Amino acid sequence: MARPADFLHSPTTLRSNPGSSVPLTEWQKPSRFSVKLGAVGIINLYGLYYGLTSIFLGLIWTVANFFTWLTYKFTWKILLLKNFDKGRRISVFLAHVWGVWLMRLTRCYPIIESRDSAPTPVKYFQKSMPTVSPSVMYVANHCSWMDIPFMGAAIGWRNYKIVAKKELTKVPILGQSILLGGHVCVDRTNRRSQIQTLKKGVEWLKSGVPLCAFPEGTRSKTGRLMPFKRGAFSMASKGVWNCEERNDELGIR
Repeated sequence: MARPADFLHSPTTLRSNPGSSVPLTEWQKPSRFSVKLGAVGIINLYGLYYGLTSIFLGLIWTVANFFTWLTYKFTWKILLLKNFDKGRRISVFLAHVWGVWLMRLTRCYPIIESRDSAPTPVKYFQKSMPTVSPSVMYVANHCSWMDIPFMGAAIGWRNYKIVAKKELTKVPILGQSILLGGHVCVDRTNRRSQIQTLKKGVEWLKSGVPLCAFPEGTRSKTGRLMPFKRGAFSMASKGVWNCEERNDELGIR
């Protein structure tokens, strides 16, 4: 079983692993890059830089997504090539490029351990699906806006899908990428939607595309793990290769 990635939350270098020995109060302390502006309060200069960098790269990402959308429309509707990029690899590739540059420009990198212990998933432009699905379900705690780029870094340059709450599809730039990339969206207020989400996630897993989920359902404001929801583990038990025979090993019921 792969050990969880231990991420560095730069530039404060606090470890975002909930099992870390860093006291909970450290999460609430201002960054050393913060300045106090009278009645305005404390402004985190690094956070401001991160936000502006993310938006700048996001604008480029939006343009790239627009041309990807045009490509899909042209090939699917006009050329009638229904199987063109069936796995929505192009959009995921663009998201990965955005994440890589965001990490480089903000100097925020994850420490990744035991990646080699996971089966090799389907690569971006692999033409044929494997006979036996090397399904991988990545499950992570959610405590930072950098979790998605970090997840991409942990998986590598491969096609993958993220389980996201439906509300995120309305977020500028990010929502466009979620819809274009064929990611799994769940409406937490609709039971039928949750069932459809489960089926779609299992389909991706069985086709050899790894799935990523944040079972806490939202970001943790303290870095402490919150209760997990069952959806991610239900997908894993149904979609991971040979899981029925390995339930005792995986601890999935």
